[in-house]
Order: sequence, then structure tokens, then C-alpha cells
Amino acid sequence: MAIDFELLKKEFQEAVAQAAQEEYWVPEFGENLVRILPPRDGKLPYRRVGVHYKLAGSGMVYCPNVVFGERCPICEVVDDLRKLKSAGAVQLAQRLMVVERFLMNLIPLDRGDLRVRQYLAPKTVRLHLVKAMLDPDYGDITDLKTGRNVVIEKAQGGGGFVNYFVRVKPKQVSVDEILGRKFDIDEIPDFDEFLVRKMKTYDELKTVLYGGDEVGMEELVERYVSGDFGGEFVEERNSNAGSLEYSAERAVKQKDEIDLQEILELAKKIVQKTEK
Repeated sequence: MAIDFELLKKEFQEAVAQAAQEEYWVPEFGENLVRILPPRDGKLPYRRVGVHYKLAGSGMVYCPNVVFGERCPICEVVDDLRKLKSAGAVQLAQRLMVVERFLMNLIPLDRGDLRVRQYLAPKTVRLHLVKAMLDPDYGDITDLKTGRNVVIEKAQGGGGFVNYFVRVKPKQVSVDEILGRKFDIDEIPDFDEFLVRKMKTYDELKTVLYGGDEVGMEELVERYVSGDFGGEFVEERNSNAGSLEYSAERAVKQKDEIDLQEILELAKKIVQKTEK
């Protein structure tokens, strides 16, 4: 009996997407206790990045345009899709558009895994952390000796949206005390070095986008919207403003939800036609 290579390819793509997610720390619903680490260069405790989610050959890739000011084939395709103005093209452009995130180094403190992890924080979390650090009662919460632990709370909001709340713990505690050993700043990854290792080339990004052979815009739309490359985009609302953000941790599981939405929209159109 012959092997179903299309099914095998889909299994491989899902495995790649899952592996990409497991590399990063993702907050669970409820309260998550972490220690945000200082930067190696002594400047900001985060690095602004752009991320593309839900691509054919990967769960997530960094945008070279936002990160390093270089050409990004995915952003170029998004611009072309917006010019088509069809419903499918608009949907795919929304799915592929770059999402702003803030790369941080941290240590999760409540999962028994006390090692440095990377966190792609949404704008809300970044804003609350900056406000806390500008408060003279807190100061540099990332300092290895006099910093403070942070609670990042993730809550399910209405309409499937996700809210984030941040609370800084009042007690000062050193990272050495947390780990029970001497912690050196050299153990913290440099943001640019980390991003250079993770960044794909222009041609690699095209391969990830198209999932193989390059095709025209209409065929690309058909491939994605038909579900050949997985589910559609997901919206996530932050707790501070009304902006929509994409959810990294839900980047693989949304096809059934979108299919249901499309069925409801189709039923609505049928009802409207019969009422005329």
C-alpha cells in the first residue's frame, strides 16, 4: 500500500510548527510567575520584533524588515494581496501581515523549569513593564541583584479574545537566590545574536510562505483559504486598548473554528436572499 505523501507532508508541517512554539515560553491561562532578565548590552530589557504567524511551512518566522530593515517577501506578498481587494485576498493578507512583538529573556518560576527562555510579549505586557520600571517605587525590576519577580496573568475575554494583566511583586530578590547558584549575565542571550540565528533568508522565507513551488496570487489565496496550509488567523485583544493581536500559542489549531464561521456567514447570505 502506497504512502500518502500529502498526509505525511501535513504531519511534518504540523510537527515543525509545534517545535517552533515549544522553543519559546508561552504564558498559560491564569497567573504566571516569571523573572524578566536584563539585556546584555545594558539598554532595553526587550527587543522590538515583527513576526509572521501561520505560514505554510512553519508556525512562525521573524520579519527581516521589522527586525533588521531588510526586504521581506511575506510583507511584499501582503502588499500585493491588499491590491486584489477580493474577500479571500483580504483574509489572507490579515493572516500573513506582520505582528509587532517584544522579545524578552526571562526565567519561568512556577513550572519547575528554571532556565532562560525567550518570550514574545504583546504590546500590553511591554507597556505595563515599562510603566512599572518608570515608577520610582520599583525602578529596574530586571536587575540581577535587586530586581523583582513579575506576575503575568492571562485571562480569557469575551468573544474569544485574550486579555493580559501584569503585576510586579514588591519584594526584591536576586536571581542567584532564585536559582540557588551564581548566575552570570553571560548566560543571557544577546537579542541580535539570537535573532541572527533564527532569521531566515529571503529565499527561505519564500519557501515557507508558498510551501514549495511559487504560484500566482490567486492560487496562493486558494491554497491558504481552502485550508491546504492549516487554519486561519486568530484575533487576540489586549487588556489596555482595543487593538487586535495575533496569538502565537494558538497558531496551529484554528481551522475548525474558521470553517464554522464561514458556514454561518453562508447561511446568513442564504437567509437574506430568501427574504428578498
